[in-house]
Amino acid sequence: LWLSFISKIGIVGFVNAIGAVIAPFFGILVVDYYLIKRQHIDMNDLFSDKPTGAYYYYKGWNIRGLIAFAVGAIFSIATILVPVLTKLEGYG
Repeated sequence: LWLSFISKIGIVGFVNAIGAVIAPFFGILVVDYYLIKRQHIDMNDLFSDKPTGAYYYYKGWNIRGLIAFAVGAIFSIATILVPVLTKLEGYG
């Protein structure tokens, strides 16, 4: 499967596609830590499963984080697949 996929888009396209999916994760982590949490993490709540904890999310999923990832990943993948957006490829 991977060989046929890589041979169609090339190794450079494959690496760009993997980077386009991983890059939004890094962006979300950086923005969350520096801008939202202001470099403060509550270590007691970090490992707590109590519903009153600072890091307790709906059924274990941070919906806002997932939406941010989806928007970033769709943009990043679009810069690879849509020929008009290839000039924005580095911003993915």
